[in-house]
Amino acid sequence: MKRSILSVAVAVLVVLADQVVKALVSASATLHETRPLIPGLLEFCYLHNDGAAMGLFAGARWPITVLTACLIIACLVYLLFGKRHSGFSAWALALIIGGGIGNLIDRIRFGYVVDFVRFPVSWFSYSFNIADCAICIGAALFVIAFLLEWIRAKRPLQEKDHADR
Repeated sequence: MKRSILSVAVAVLVVLADQVVKALVSASATLHETRPLIPGLLEFCYLHNDGAAMGLFAGARWPITVLTACLIIACLVYLLFGKRHSGFSAWALALIIGGGIGNLIDRIRFGYVVDFVRFPVSWFSYSFNIADCAICIGAALFVIAFLLEWIRAKRPLQEKDHADR
């Protein structure tokens, strides 16, 4: 239970950080304003994204909103009622949930997500935000946690197999 409370706190902190920074960006920049932060590597670029990740499915506000809400609910149910989690997977789910809620708030309020960071390299010139970072980091951590758990579950079987020989 303690782990669930900490996970919810992490998700809430992600939502708060995301929404505060997006509000500051929206209030202090003009749409499409771009400023280099680290020339050639990182730039501030204020955009509205009415699609999903990297602008996919642009204009599909409600299907993306419903899908996002369903995925957040699924992650919450898994976090709160699923099997016992490692701290690693609980933190991962908290990041995914917090990021999902941050972007969901934007979609419901504005019909788009506020993006403001971009790596201006030719193969990846998409803008993103704090919520997107939390989702990506959380997803990567969740995959790592899953793989570690899978390896741990396989190890006793392998040890037993060797003992039987």
